[in-house]
Amino acid sequence: MSILVNHKTRLVVQGITGRDGAFHAQKMKEYGTQVVAGTSPGKEVLYKTAYLFIIRCMKLSKSTEQIHL
Repeated sequence: MSILVNHKTRLVVQGITGRDGAFHAQKMKEYGTQVVAGTSPGKEVLYKTAYLFIIRCMKLSKSTEQIHL
């Protein structure tokens, strides 16, 4: 399945504090994607808060899409 991302898409990255998650989140930011938050317990990454639960994260960050890495 494909997700079309445009300038209005607010993205949450699941697993953002892991090696692959951090790498791909940084590449997405460099490309212009609005990475607004990530999920992982109690860590701060890419100047955004990393949350423990995806549902809470999506509500608080007002994201429109999420990706699992």
